[in-house]
Amino acid sequence: MSEKIRTSGKWLDEKDENAFHYVLKDASSSLVGAARMNLFETKDKADYVSNFTFRRPVVGRVAVVSRLVLLREFHHRGLWHDFDMIRIREIKAMDVNAILAICGTYRLEKLKGEGFEQAGEPFTEKELPDHVAYPICHYLET
Repeated sequence: MSEKIRTSGKWLDEKDENAFHYVLKDASSSLVGAARMNLFETKDKADYVSNFTFRRPVVGRVAVVSRLVLLREFHHRGLWHDFDMIRIREIKAMDVNAILAICGTYRLEKLKGEGFEQAGEPFTEKELPDHVAYPICHYLET
């Protein structure tokens, strides 16, 4: 999590208003992590969709899991995985045809183990310029 986000307590964009937000606070109620999930009627409205190469048609609603951030001192505690699994479980209970995500190398193999597959070439994220991002997709049967 960048210093800007931690000190302001915000990382906002136009997709936040209609998103599901997940937060993690410590015992003193200080923010230590957050994640977001959006639903879109079509994949064409999703974040970074131009970076995706789909191996089969994705028709209908998609979910995008994004904005997963944790303070550095909370890394390597399984919290990335917990945030992912909570959102994936909720999405699977909805009428959604695919889950899209952009992840770094540290989450790629774990998400592949949950049914995601790489769906495009790695690229540099505009909001996190030192971060190699992988577009991934989990096709769901609806």
